[in-house]
Amino acid sequence: MDAFSGAAGDMTIAALVDLGVPFGVVQDSVAALGIGGFALELKRARGGAIGGSKFDVVVAAAQPDRRYRAIDDLLAASELSESVKLLARRIFLRLAEAESEVHRMALDEVAFH
Repeated sequence: MDAFSGAAGDMTIAALVDLGVPFGVVQDSVAALGIGGFALELKRARGGAIGGSKFDVVVAAAQPDRRYRAIDDLLAASELSESVKLLARRIFLRLAEAESEVHRMALDEVAFH
């Protein structure tokens, strides 16, 4: 993965599904977080001559601002397996540290959107 200018979450999930991750795995993992007010959509898409998937989160109800600490707490309290929780928390910490450095803000001020 060559993400020299960043990686959008929707594009990453769509690419992983196109590579073979069943969409049900994505749906089940998100359901294990215990949050609601949204729906997950996966559609076929085309960009010029290239076809693929388009992933979207359709928000039905207002969502709270989720900064790094809220995401970490959400993952820790989730029904995900312990190994998945650990990996997800490590990934979000690494992302938050990078965002913190780039935007010159405290780790707990980093917002994911």
